[in-house]
Amino acid sequence: MKNTLLILGVLVLIAGCTEPEHARSREPAQALQSDPGQPFLPFAPSHQVREAIRSAAIEVRPDRVLYLAVMLDAEQAAEEEEVRRGEWVAAHRAFPFHVRLRLTHRETGASAEVVVVDGGPFADAQVPTFEPDPRIAISPDAARELGVAADDEVPVWIEILEW
Repeated sequence: MKNTLLILGVLVLIAGCTEPEHARSREPAQALQSDPGQPFLPFAPSHQVREAIRSAAIEVRPDRVLYLAVMLDAEQAAEEEEVRRGEWVAAHRAFPFHVRLRLTHRETGASAEVVVVDGGPFADAQVPTFEPDPRIAISPDAARELGVAADDEVPVWIEILEW
């Protein structure tokens, strides 16, 4: 009886620690969609985050959303990029930290990969607010790669590469 319970407990533990087969087999871009017929719904910690990403977008496609890219403060970006070993960084209230994104300029096709490291300015008690904002701030190097000048906004498609 003890052995049976022990084996059953180990099996339950193993089953709970493994990733389902359907989740392992998908590429990150495919993982954005649980159902291809549904609009952009990336796997996220909460329904609130998924809706914030969608509501802030100018346009929503099955695997990507359209935002306006603006340049992030150069000093802040430099500090974050140093911590992240030179990776280009981005800031937006709706995307959780450490999400890797590919931004593609809608008109020129130029692209850059960034990591979300900041949620932008918050309200009084440092509580994130999910007010729709179609702008995503990106580091100056990523902005140059995309052709974004200072005080400029360009439309970019955002694809989630790694959640």
